[in-house]
Amino acid sequence: MNHNKLFIGGNGLVYALDRRSGAILWETELKKGWFKSGKNFVTLFHDKQSLYAFAYGNLYHLDKGTGSILWETSLPKLEHSVGIISSENMFSVDFQSAESTGADGDGGGDGGGDGGGD
Repeated sequence: MNHNKLFIGGNGLVYALDRRSGAILWETELKKGWFKSGKNFVTLFHDKQSLYAFAYGNLYHLDKGTGSILWETSLPKLEHSVGIISSENMFSVDFQSAESTGADGDGGGDGGGDGGGD
């Protein structure tokens, strides 16, 4: 999986940029024509497989590689809002790894450094 993309949203557009060079890889206009309602803000959310954008009361699922709109869902009660996108299982924590090294990194698992009070 290529992790070298940076996604930028605003003014009804979404861009993918190369993280190293800043070169524009693709640009997607979320809604064509005259915007009668909503804000110019574009809220973005992405995970390993998907990129989502919210703007003008619509949620878009974009192809991360090309910027093509895969689907669009209208949310009319949010058309004048700046949206926040969230998902189940957004964060992944490896508790086993954290437990085996401990918070102090000494491998003792107690997180307390030298363990003594002297």
